[in-house]
Amino acid sequence: MYCIPFLRCPIVAFPSSMWLPATFLILIVAYATSTLDSSNTRCHVGNDFCQDDVTSLLQVAPREQIPANMHVGPCIARVEDLPSSWKLSVGEQALAAMEARINRSDNAQQSFAGTAAARTAFAEVLDIALSPGMIREHGEEALDAVMSCASTWTDAPDQQERALGRARDVLVELGLQFSQLQKHGATCEELKHGGVPTLIRHGNYLRTRLPYNATLDGTLHLLVDFANEAVVDCEDLATLLGFEPSRRLAMFPKTAPAVAEDAGGSLYGALIAAGDIAGMLSDENIKLPAGALQFLGDFWNYLSKYPFPNATELVDQPSSLISIGHFVADAASYASGSGRYTLEMKYAPWMYRFVRENFYAILQTGQVDFIGKLLRTLQDYKCNSANDVQVHDGLNFLLKRFDVANHSWVKQADSTDASVDRQSGVENYKAFRQMHQAWAVCGAFGQREFEEPETYGSVVRQAMAFADFESQA
Repeated sequence: MYCIPFLRCPIVAFPSSMWLPATFLILIVAYATSTLDSSNTRCHVGNDFCQDDVTSLLQVAPREQIPANMHVGPCIARVEDLPSSWKLSVGEQALAAMEARINRSDNAQQSFAGTAAARTAFAEVLDIALSPGMIREHGEEALDAVMSCASTWTDAPDQQERALGRARDVLVELGLQFSQLQKHGATCEELKHGGVPTLIRHGNYLRTRLPYNATLDGTLHLLVDFANEAVVDCEDLATLLGFEPSRRLAMFPKTAPAVAEDAGGSLYGALIAAGDIAGMLSDENIKLPAGALQFLGDFWNYLSKYPFPNATELVDQPSSLISIGHFVADAASYASGSGRYTLEMKYAPWMYRFVRENFYAILQTGQVDFIGKLLRTLQDYKCNSANDVQVHDGLNFLLKRFDVANHSWVKQADSTDASVDRQSGVENYKAFRQMHQAWAVCGAFGQREFEEPETYGSVVRQAMAFADFESQA
C-alpha cells in the first residue's frame, strides 16, 4: 500500500469534551507501567520476530537524534544557507548542470506549467483510480489516491467537491462487499487485511466535508459493526497488529541494508498497522483491545530512536536509499493525514533530517513517484517552490520530465519504483503503477490550504506529543 496512510485504534469512553485530555493521561500512565525490554516478553503466535534465525534485527542502543531546533524555520530559500551535507555533491554533475540552468526566481507551483502539471496529475489519478477495474482489484488504494489528491486541490473547490463526491460513491460500493462478508461472521484477518479501517477513516472525513448522505451514513454503521465484530475475534492487541508490540519495538537493525530490509518489510507493516489503529481510534463507536492507544505513542517514540542511516552511509546503496526513503515519506503521510495538516520539525527530527540530507540523491534516481512523495513531505512543512530551494529544484526537475513525456505523468519512462514493485504480480499492474506516479505528483504540485486536525489528526498529534514528552524525560 502506498502509504500510509492512516490509522485506526481502540477507544476509551469519555464525554466528548474530555476525550483527548483523558486519553492522553491514560497513555502517559500506561506507558509508565510498561517496558520495552523484550527479554521478558513472550512471543505471540505468528510473530516473525520470534524466529531464532532472525539475525538482521538486534537489540542495540539507539543513536542520538539531530536536535529539532536546527534552523529558525523548516524552509530554506537560499542555496548558500543549506548545510553542506544537504547540498549537491561534486559527483552529481547532471544535477549540478540542471541547477546552473534554473532561474531561482521561478515559482514552479504558481507558473502556467506547474498549474498544467497539477491539473494533469489530478485528472489522470481520477481517470485510473475510478475505473471499474481499479476499484474492483485495488479499491481501498484507489480510494486513498482520490482522497489524497482531493486534499491538495484546495485552489479548485468545485473540482475538489466533485472528487470527494466520487470518492463517497466508491466507498459505498466497497462497503457493500464487507456487509456481505459480515453475514458469514467478521474475522480478525479480514479486519487486518481487508481495508475496512481505510474505509472507516475516509468515510468519517467525508461525512464532515459533504452534505448529509443517508447511504454513506448507513455504510459507515455497517463498517463499524464489522470492525467491532472482528475485534472480538482478534481477542487481543498483538493478534490485531500481527506482532507483540513491546518485543517488536525493542529491536533495531545494525546496518543500512538491514534498515532497508526492515523499512520495506516488518517496519512498514507496523506503520500500516499504526495507521489502521489511529483511524479506528478516531471513531468513538469502535472498541479496540486494551493498549491500542499506547501503541501509537510507543511506535512514534520508537521511530525517534530508530537508526535511520546518514546520507553518507547510503551513497553507494541506492536500493537501500529507495526502500528507506519510501518508508520515511509514508511515515510523513501518516503524520500529516496525507497532507491535510502541517508538520513541524519537532514532531520528527529524524524525518526532516533524512529528507533534507538525501533530497538530491533521491532526485538523481529519476523516479517520479519517489521524488513526488518527498516533495509532498517538504510541503507538509509549508515549504514551496517560492520559499525553499530544494522544493524549487525538485519541482523544476519534475516539470522537465513532464515535458519529455508529452505532458503526461502516466507515460513516464521510470524504472519500476520500490513502493509499487512490492505489489508485482497483482492484476492490472501497469495501471496500478501509473496511478502511483500521478498520485505522488498530485501531492507535489497541489497548492494547499492546510486544515486543522480533525479527530484522526488529533489522535496522531496526541501520539507524537507523547513521544516527544518521553524523549525529553
